[in-house]
Amino acid sequence: MRGRELSPSDFYRIDDLLTDEERELRDRVRTFCDKEVTPIINDYWERAEFPFELVPKLAALNLAGGSIQGYGAPGYAASVMTGKTAKRAVWQAEITLDGVRVPAANRLAYANGFGDTARVLTATRYGVAWEAVGQALAAYEAALRHPVADRRPPDHRRERLQQPLSNGTRRQELPFRDRTGSQR
Repeated sequence: MRGRELSPSDFYRIDDLLTDEERELRDRVRTFCDKEVTPIINDYWERAEFPFELVPKLAALNLAGGSIQGYGAPGYAASVMTGKTAKRAVWQAEITLDGVRVPAANRLAYANGFGDTARVLTATRYGVAWEAVGQALAAYEAALRHPVADRRPPDHRRERLQQPLSNGTRRQELPFRDRTGSQR
Protein backbone atom coordinates (compact mmCIF):
# COMPACT_ATOMS: atom_id res chain seq x y z
CA MET A 1 0.00 0.00 0.00
CA ARG A 2 3.06 2.26 -0.03
CA GLY A 3 2.16 3.98 3.25
CA ARG A 4 -1.25 5.24 2.12
CA GLU A 5 -4.32 5.13 4.32
CA LEU A 6 -6.89 2.62 3.07
CA SER A 7 -10.19 4.28 2.13
CA PRO A 8 -13.25 2.74 3.79
CA SER A 9 -14.95 2.63 0.39
CA ASP A 10 -12.08 1.12 -1.62
CA PHE A 11 -13.54 -2.38 -1.33
CA TYR A 12 -11.48 -3.80 -4.18
CA ARG A 13 -8.27 -1.90 -3.40
CA ILE A 14 -8.40 -0.09 -6.71
CA ASP A 15 -6.18 2.59 -5.21
CA ASP A 16 -3.32 0.07 -5.27
CA LEU A 17 -3.71 -0.21 -9.05
CA LEU A 18 -3.39 3.52 -9.68
CA THR A 19 -0.17 5.35 -10.38
CA ASP A 20 0.76 8.35 -8.24
CA GLU A 21 -0.31 10.61 -11.12
CA GLU A 22 -3.70 8.88 -11.40
CA ARG A 23 -4.26 9.18 -7.65
CA GLU A 24 -3.36 12.88 -7.78
CA LEU A 25 -5.86 13.42 -10.57
CA ARG A 26 -8.56 11.47 -8.72
CA ASP A 27 -7.91 13.43 -5.53
CA ARG A 28 -7.98 16.75 -7.40
CA VAL A 29 -11.35 15.93 -8.99
CA ARG A 30 -12.72 14.63 -5.67
CA THR A 31 -11.66 17.81 -3.86
CA PHE A 32 -13.25 19.93 -6.59
CA CYS A 33 -16.49 17.97 -6.39
CA ASP A 34 -16.58 18.10 -2.58
CA LYS A 35 -16.02 21.87 -2.59
CA GLU A 36 -17.83 23.07 -5.72
CA VAL A 37 -20.35 20.47 -6.93
CA THR A 38 -21.80 18.62 -3.95
CA PRO A 39 -23.02 21.75 -2.11
CA ILE A 40 -25.10 22.94 -5.10
CA ILE A 41 -25.95 19.96 -7.32
CA ASN A 42 -29.14 18.79 -5.59
CA ASP A 43 -30.82 22.13 -6.24
CA TYR A 44 -29.83 21.97 -9.91
CA TRP A 45 -31.13 18.39 -10.13
CA GLU A 46 -34.48 19.50 -8.71
CA ARG A 47 -34.72 22.28 -11.30
CA ALA A 48 -33.34 20.06 -14.11
CA GLU A 49 -30.75 22.72 -14.90
CA PHE A 50 -27.02 22.67 -15.49
CA PRO A 51 -24.70 24.64 -13.15
CA PHE A 52 -23.04 26.72 -15.87
CA GLU A 53 -21.08 28.71 -13.28
CA LEU A 54 -18.96 25.57 -12.82
CA VAL A 55 -17.77 25.50 -16.45
CA PRO A 56 -14.83 27.93 -15.98
CA LYS A 57 -13.86 26.13 -12.78
CA LEU A 58 -13.98 22.77 -14.57
CA ALA A 59 -11.87 24.22 -17.38
CA ALA A 60 -9.31 25.36 -14.81
CA LEU A 61 -8.85 21.71 -13.76
CA ASN A 62 -7.39 21.13 -17.24
CA LEU A 63 -8.96 17.68 -17.55
CA ALA A 64 -9.99 17.93 -21.19
CA GLY A 65 -9.61 20.37 -24.03
CA GLY A 66 -11.46 21.64 -27.02
CA SER A 67 -14.83 23.18 -27.62
CA ILE A 68 -17.79 22.73 -29.89
CA GLN A 69 -18.34 25.52 -32.35
CA GLY A 70 -20.95 26.19 -34.99
CA TYR A 71 -24.11 26.66 -32.96
CA GLY A 72 -26.58 28.63 -34.97
CA ALA A 73 -25.33 27.12 -38.24
CA PRO A 74 -27.97 26.75 -40.96
CA GLY A 75 -29.69 23.38 -40.77
CA TYR A 76 -28.64 22.71 -37.18
CA ALA A 77 -31.23 22.74 -34.39
CA ALA A 78 -31.07 21.45 -30.82
CA SER A 79 -33.69 21.22 -28.11
CA VAL A 80 -33.18 20.15 -24.51
CA MET A 81 -34.72 16.77 -23.64
CA THR A 82 -37.15 17.07 -20.75
CA GLY A 83 -38.87 14.65 -18.39
CA LYS A 84 -35.69 12.76 -17.51
CA THR A 85 -35.20 11.09 -14.16
CA ALA A 86 -31.44 10.54 -14.23
CA LYS A 87 -28.87 13.18 -15.14
CA ARG A 88 -31.44 15.92 -14.79
CA ALA A 89 -28.73 18.53 -14.24
CA VAL A 90 -27.12 17.58 -17.57
CA TRP A 91 -28.77 19.10 -20.58
CA GLN A 92 -28.92 16.35 -23.15
CA ALA A 93 -30.08 17.62 -26.50
CA GLU A 94 -32.10 16.22 -29.31
CA ILE A 95 -30.17 17.38 -32.37
CA THR A 96 -31.69 17.82 -35.80
CA LEU A 97 -29.50 18.22 -38.87
CA ASP A 98 -31.16 19.28 -42.11
CA GLY A 99 -28.88 19.70 -45.12
CA VAL A 100 -25.83 20.29 -42.93
CA ARG A 101 -22.46 19.84 -44.59
CA VAL A 102 -19.25 19.43 -42.61
CA PRO A 103 -16.11 20.74 -44.31
CA ALA A 104 -13.44 18.06 -44.76
CA ALA A 105 -11.10 20.02 -42.46
CA ASN A 106 -13.64 19.62 -39.61
CA ARG A 107 -14.22 15.89 -39.98
CA LEU A 108 -13.44 13.61 -37.08
CA ALA A 109 -10.05 12.07 -37.83
CA TYR A 110 -10.20 8.43 -39.02
CA ALA A 111 -14.02 8.44 -39.00
CA ASN A 112 -15.38 7.09 -42.27
CA GLY A 113 -18.89 6.09 -41.31
CA PHE A 114 -21.37 5.53 -38.52
CA GLY A 115 -19.49 2.40 -37.37
CA ASP A 116 -16.58 4.62 -36.31
CA THR A 117 -18.95 6.90 -34.42
CA ALA A 118 -20.59 3.86 -32.79
CA ARG A 119 -17.18 2.72 -31.50
CA VAL A 120 -16.71 6.11 -29.81
CA LEU A 121 -20.18 5.88 -28.26
CA THR A 122 -19.50 2.31 -27.10
CA ALA A 123 -16.31 3.45 -25.37
CA THR A 124 -18.30 6.03 -23.39
CA ARG A 125 -20.35 3.27 -21.77
CA TYR A 126 -17.42 2.52 -19.47
CA GLY A 127 -17.68 6.08 -18.17
CA VAL A 128 -21.39 5.60 -17.52
CA ALA A 129 -20.66 2.43 -15.53
CA TRP A 130 -17.90 4.10 -13.50
CA GLU A 131 -20.20 7.05 -12.87
CA ALA A 132 -22.74 4.70 -11.29
CA VAL A 133 -19.99 3.19 -9.12
CA GLY A 134 -18.86 6.67 -8.09
CA GLN A 135 -22.38 7.70 -7.14
CA ALA A 136 -22.88 4.54 -5.11
CA LEU A 137 -19.58 5.09 -3.27
CA ALA A 138 -20.46 8.74 -2.61
CA ALA A 139 -23.79 7.66 -1.11
CA TYR A 140 -22.01 5.03 0.99
CA GLU A 141 -19.43 7.53 2.27
CA ALA A 142 -22.17 10.07 3.06
CA ALA A 143 -24.05 7.38 5.01
CA LEU A 144 -20.91 6.58 7.01
CA ARG A 145 -20.62 10.26 7.99
CA HIS A 146 -24.30 10.64 8.86
CA PRO A 147 -25.24 9.77 12.47
CA VAL A 148 -28.38 7.75 13.02
CA ALA A 149 -30.94 9.73 15.02
CA ASP A 150 -31.32 7.84 18.27
CA ARG A 151 -30.42 8.32 21.92
CA ARG A 152 -27.28 6.20 21.90
CA PRO A 153 -23.85 7.79 22.24
CA PRO A 154 -22.27 8.77 18.87
CA ASP A 155 -20.03 5.66 18.73
CA HIS A 156 -23.04 3.34 19.07
CA ARG A 157 -25.00 5.26 16.41
CA ARG A 158 -22.13 4.82 13.97
CA GLU A 159 -21.94 1.09 14.74
CA ARG A 160 -25.69 0.74 14.24
CA LEU A 161 -25.37 2.35 10.80
CA GLN A 162 -22.16 0.62 9.77
CA GLN A 163 -23.38 -2.94 10.39
CA PRO A 164 -26.05 -2.95 7.65
CA LEU A 165 -23.66 -1.11 5.32
CA SER A 166 -21.02 -3.72 6.01
CA ASN A 167 -23.47 -6.53 5.33
CA GLY A 168 -24.43 -4.88 2.05
CA THR A 169 -20.83 -4.52 0.90
CA ARG A 170 -20.06 -8.16 1.69
CA ARG A 171 -22.76 -9.16 -0.78
CA GLN A 172 -21.00 -7.08 -3.42
CA GLU A 173 -17.59 -8.72 -3.06
CA LEU A 174 -16.16 -10.33 -6.17
CA PRO A 175 -12.85 -12.09 -6.77
CA PHE A 176 -10.34 -9.48 -7.84
CA ARG A 177 -6.97 -9.89 -9.52
CA ASP A 178 -4.29 -7.24 -9.20
CA ARG A 179 -1.72 -6.29 -11.84
CA THR A 180 0.43 -9.30 -10.95
CA GLY A 181 -2.50 -11.70 -11.47
CA SER A 182 -2.81 -12.53 -7.77
CA GLN A 183 -6.38 -12.99 -6.57
CA ARG A 184 -7.52 -11.02 -3.53
